[in-house]
Formats: sequence, C-alpha cells, structure tokens
Amino acid sequence: MTLAAWKKGIQRVCAPRLRFLMQAPLPRSYGNYLGRKLFHFLLTVQGVGAFALITLGVILTKLRIARGVNLSAIRHELARFPV
Repeated sequence: MTLAAWKKGIQRVCAPRLRFLMQAPLPRSYGNYLGRKLFHFLLTVQGVGAFALITLGVILTKLRIARGVNLSAIRHELARFPV
C-alpha cells in the first residue's frame, strides 16, 4: 500500500468526524479565551498608539511646530463641541 492510498483511506474514515468537528461551535471556555486575547490585543494597540502620539508631540515640540498644530486642533475641537 502506498502512502497516497493510505492517506485516502484515512481521509474516507475521518471525513465525517472532521466535518462534524468543523461545524460544532467552540466551547465557552475557548470563546472566553479568544475574547480575552482579542481585548488584550486591542489594549496593546491602544497603548502603542498613545505612545506614538506622545512621541510625535515631543518631536513636533522640539521642531517648534507643535504650537501651531495644537492651537489649530484645539480651535477645531472647540468649534465642534463648544464649552
């Protein structure tokens, strides 16, 4: 028996079981685990984004550009949401 024939025989026997496993929903514990990992990833992305914005602000401050950028951004936000 060749390797290809052996694999075909295994696939015929296991195919219905594999199809059932692929259609079955994940257990709650796996769903909770994946959800926690997703939220952890999003929090990490948020932290990296905040770090990037702070770094950009420092760089712009060092280049004496930040004053004009920040003032225009503040004016824009105050126009959108008056205090």
